[in-house]
Amino acid sequence: MSLYNLLLVFFVIKALLLWPFYYKLKWKPLLVGIAGSLAVAPLLTILYHETAIDFWLVYFIYIIFDGLLYYFLLQRVWWKALLVSAFLNTIVMVCFVIGNG
Repeated sequence: MSLYNLLLVFFVIKALLLWPFYYKLKWKPLLVGIAGSLAVAPLLTILYHETAIDFWLVYFIYIIFDGLLYYFLLQRVWWKALLVSAFLNTIVMVCFVIGNG
């Protein structure tokens, strides 16, 4: 999958599916989702194709990173941030692995 298509999938999943969980914050979840996607999508592609790092480790680190991002930038509710992060990143990783084979 090209990086352009991957970024588009990340934007749709992370920005649009993040918004219903934090709908009271208006546009802020969309911006956090887009910024997180821009930061992580190229890094995931490089790690997946160019290194021999265990991808399960990358997946769990990504869940923790996004959970911290949602905790500090959106609302200070740690269980909600980790739950949303695990849900969205599972969908993202499934799409990523299907797209990259």
